[in-house]
Parts: sequence; structure tokens; C-alpha cells
Amino acid sequence: MDDYLDQLRRSLEQDLGLVPSDKARARPAAKDGVSLIITKEQRAQLRERGFTEEEIRNMTPAQAHRHLGIAHPDE
Repeated sequence: MDDYLDQLRRSLEQDLGLVPSDKARARPAAKDGVSLIITKEQRAQLRERGFTEEEIRNMTPAQAHRHLGIAHPDE
């Protein structure tokens, strides 16, 4: 699934002229980029840290990742 999404992203970037295709291929992995989602495992870890379902639901992925200590330095 990750390969499919990566190919789709590169294709869209190239079609929209956002990133030259050679740079899109050389882009770092998603773990080094922007936080896009909160996984089920991360939700469980947040609950273990005392966050309620409502708090987790209202968090952005970047906020959740910061609480878990996995945020990218630029976030």
C-alpha cells in the first residue's frame, strides 16, 4: 500500500508541476516528512498516556506525534 501511495504522490506532483520527477524519487521516506495520520497503535499509546477518545479525535497528527515523541523536528 505504501508503494502505491508513494507512486500516486509522485505522479500527482509531476502532473501538477510541484516537484520535478527526479526530486520526487529522491524524497525522504514518509517517516522523515509531515505527519499525516494517527495510527491505531498511536491512538492506543495516547490512551495509555491518559488522553481521552475525544482529545485524540480532536488532535492533529502532528500534535499526537509530538505527544508520543515521534514528531519530525520541523513540525
